[in-house]
Amino acid sequence: HIMDGKSDIALNGSLEGQMPWKADVKVEYGRYDFLLGPFMKDPPGDLVLGLQGKASLWGDRNTFNVDADIDKALLNAYGQGFNILESTRLKLRDRVLEIPGVRFRGGTSAFSVSGITEIGSTMDLKIKGHASLVPLPLFFPSLETVKGRAELDLAVSGKWGQPELYGTLQVKDGSLSFKDRPQRITDINGTIRFADGRAVADELTARLGGGSVKVTGQLMLEGIKVTNIRVDLALSDISYYVSRNFIARIGGNVLVTGNSSNQKVTGELWVDKALYSERIEWKSWLVTGGVRRPRKVGDWRRGVDLNLRVFGARNIKVVNNIADASLGVDLVIRGTLDSPLLLGRIESDEGKFFFRNTQFRIIRATADYADVTSTAPFISIRAQSSVGGYFIWLTLEGKMDQMDLTLSSDPPLDDVEILGLLTLGGAGGSLDGLEGGIGAAEATSLLTGQVQDMFEARFTDITGLDRVQIAPSVSRETGSVVPRVTVSKRLLGDKLYLTYSSTLGDENEQEMNIEYILGENISLVGGQEDTGSIGGDLKFRFLFE
Repeated sequence: HIMDGKSDIALNGSLEGQMPWKADVKVEYGRYDFLLGPFMKDPPGDLVLGLQGKASLWGDRNTFNVDADIDKALLNAYGQGFNILESTRLKLRDRVLEIPGVRFRGGTSAFSVSGITEIGSTMDLKIKGHASLVPLPLFFPSLETVKGRAELDLAVSGKWGQPELYGTLQVKDGSLSFKDRPQRITDINGTIRFADGRAVADELTARLGGGSVKVTGQLMLEGIKVTNIRVDLALSDISYYVSRNFIARIGGNVLVTGNSSNQKVTGELWVDKALYSERIEWKSWLVTGGVRRPRKVGDWRRGVDLNLRVFGARNIKVVNNIADASLGVDLVIRGTLDSPLLLGRIESDEGKFFFRNTQFRIIRATADYADVTSTAPFISIRAQSSVGGYFIWLTLEGKMDQMDLTLSSDPPLDDVEILGLLTLGGAGGSLDGLEGGIGAAEATSLLTGQVQDMFEARFTDITGLDRVQIAPSVSRETGSVVPRVTVSKRLLGDKLYLTYSSTLGDENEQEMNIEYILGENISLVGGQEDTGSIGGDLKFRFLFE
C-alpha cells in the first residue's frame, strides 16, 4: 500500500542478467498531479489531475513499458475542468506514448485526442471536437471576457518543444471585450487554417457597435509562438464610443503588422457622423494650468504603435457648454496606443459659440495639432454677436493653458464697456456705477470655475438639457454680483433652439430667445429681454468664397 492507501502495488522481478521485472498497480481515485511534470514545462497554478484505474508495468535494464487502463479521470487547468467520457487504455513503450482516442468533456467543450508522442522528442497528435473560448483571457492579458466556441480539426506534429499545427479552427458565435473598453465585439464567425507554420484567416466576420468588421491575414508561427503578424481590418458603419460623451460612426481600412510584443497599426478611418457632448471645463483648466492626470493603462498598449489618418467633412457635431457647431477633421494619429499624438487640424466656419451668457456666431474656428511634444492644440476662434445695437467681435487664440482673448465692437467700446454689454446688455451711460460689479463678476467666474463646471455637468445630466451655464452676473438694478442661470434645449429635430436666462435673487431679470431654422441659411429669431420688450427678426446667412 502506498499514497495513504490509495494505491496497491504487486512487484516481482530478478536481479540477474537483464534484470527483468513486472508490477501491477491499482489506483483508487485521488490526486496525481505529479504525473504531468514530464509533460508540462510551466504547469498552471490551478492544475489538478484526478485518476482511478489500474496499470501493468514491465521492463528490464533497457526497456520500460506500461499498459494503463483509466476508468476515471479529471483534469482541471486554466480555469477549465474536463472528464473522460469512457474507460480508455494508454500504452507506453519506452518513451513512446500511444493514445488510441481519449474523449473529454467539460462545460460546453467536448473533444478527442489521439496519436503517438515520443516524450521529450516528437509528437503526432490529432485533436477533434469543439472547445469553449472562455479561457483565452488567461493567455491574452488585454482581453476582459470571451465567449463562444471553436470547432477543432487539428493535427499537432513535429518537435516536442516546437510542434507545428495543421488543420482548421472554426470560430462560431464568439464575442470578446477588452480591458478598459465598454464595447464588445460580437458575432465573431469564420475559419482559421493552420499549415506550414502559418495561421491564415481568409475572412473572419464580426459586429461592433451595430457595424461590421471583416478580418483577413495571417500569423507566422514558431510552434505555437507568434513571430509575425499581418492582419487587414475592413470596418463599416461602426458606432464607436470614444468616451462616455463622444460617439462616432466610422468606417475604414486598417493594417496591423508586427509580432507578439510589438505591433504597428496603420490605415485610414473616415467619420460618417459623430456627436461630441463632453463638457469643456475651461475655467477649471485655466485655474489648474491645464494639468492632466495620467491614465492607468496596461503595459500591452505601450507596444502598439499608431499611424492612422482620421478625416471627416462637416459631419462631426459638437453640442456642449461652449459650442453648438459642425466640424471638419483631418488628423493623423501617431505615438502609441497608451500615449497617442495628434497632428493635423479640426475646423469649423458655422455654428454657435457661448461666452459670458452671450451667443456668438462662429466665423472661423480651428484647432491645430502641430507640436510633436504636446497633445494640446493651438486654438483659434473668431466669432461675432449683436448685443444692444452693437456688433461684437471675439477672437480667442492660444493653447488651453495660455489663451489670449480679444474683444472689439462697432461702434467702438473699451474692454470694460464690452464686458458690460455682454453682462448687462447695455453700454455707455447705462454702466455708470457698475464697473466694479462687472470686474467682481469676472473674477468670481474664474475663481469658482471648478465648482461651476461640476455643478453644471451634474445638472445637465439630470435634466437632459443641451446646455446649462451658471455664471456670476451684475444686476442691472442694484449693481451687485448675482448668479445667472442659462439653459438651452433643441426641439423638433434640431430645428427649434430655445434659450432661457434668469438671475437668481430679489431682482429677477429674465431673457428668452427662440430660433427656428427654416433652411440652411435662413431662420426666424424671436426673444424677450429682461426689460419686458419683445422682438423678432428674419436672419439670413451668406457665405462668400
